[in-house]
Amino acid sequence: MISLREKEIDPELLNSIDKTKTIIFCTPPDDRCLVESPDPDIMSILLTQDINLSTLSVNISTNVIAIEYKPRIKILMPVGLRLNICETRNGQYKNIFDKIYANYDTFLGHTNNEELSYYIFENFVLTVYIDVIQMRKKTSPLYLNKGEPIADVLFSWYIQTKTQIPMIEKIYYIKDLYLYQEFSKTI
Repeated sequence: MISLREKEIDPELLNSIDKTKTIIFCTPPDDRCLVESPDPDIMSILLTQDINLSTLSVNISTNVIAIEYKPRIKILMPVGLRLNICETRNGQYKNIFDKIYANYDTFLGHTNNEELSYYIFENFVLTVYIDVIQMRKKTSPLYLNKGEPIADVLFSWYIQTKTQIPMIEKIYYIKDLYLYQEFSKTI
């Protein structure tokens, strides 16, 4: 993975990126909400603040709590890949999440010949269902710590009939406020 910070970003580099063979993650520079997982080719979404579940939660039942979490992440990926956001297998919370549902806005990117070539995902809202019984066994009751993984991001291929399955050549992780704010216009 190639990491770029604010001062390292060159407009020529951005223009030279082949969006049909590249995955790009973008976050604000001060936001530590994404990190490479110990598992190869998987990124983990981290909590950027402590969460006290007793004050912010919605009880579904006595054993399940649901929360919404909005990570500040934007992702570009080529057509032919599928975005998967799932329960994390790392950190101290790896067995307490029952299910994670991800909602996000999707924008379609076209090449010069008007063929669909990439997707842009932004405005993520994760609905996380937490098993209270498992949580009490593992951690402080009803408290999630900043910096812990909450979900994993990975990609899988799907079968297509019109184009070839893309081979990913590079993955960029860009930390830049302007690029984050203007992601769909700049990339």
